[in-house]
Amino acid sequence: MRRKDREVTDVNEIVEIIAECEISIVGMRDDEDVYMVPLNFGYTYVDDQLTLYFHCAHEGKKIDLLKRNPRVSFEMDCGHVLTPSGNSYTYKYGCVLGKGVAEFIDDDQLKSEAIEIILQHYDINNLTVTAEMLEATTIFKIIVTEFTGKRNK
Repeated sequence: MRRKDREVTDVNEIVEIIAECEISIVGMRDDEDVYMVPLNFGYTYVDDQLTLYFHCAHEGKKIDLLKRNPRVSFEMDCGHVLTPSGNSYTYKYGCVLGKGVAEFIDDDQLKSEAIEIILQHYDINNLTVTAEMLEATTIFKIIVTEFTGKRNK
């Protein structure tokens, strides 16, 4: 990282940044190219393991690519504020980048728990996960293998 003064090494601060972010962009391998898609997400950080949870339709390019190669990268950013700094400007932000392995969740109980994690991230507490929702939704998680944070306060 070029700007070491902005590197976030405290995992608790990185999790704080994740909590502030609304969208995660997930990058997948598409033969020689990279396919990136912005997604709503939820997360857990338990026993030093960061896991991201996503929901989507049952079919589409994203699903096809994840089935072919589950190795992914992700990015999320938040707190964007252009701020005067002396005779110039600086941009306030926080971001987290990482990589991991995507896994589809097929068990209805685990899918329901993952949906609840996503809903919690957006402070949605009044929605009941139904059998119809579970049937209509594909859930996958990214087991994060590496991540870094950066912030300009």
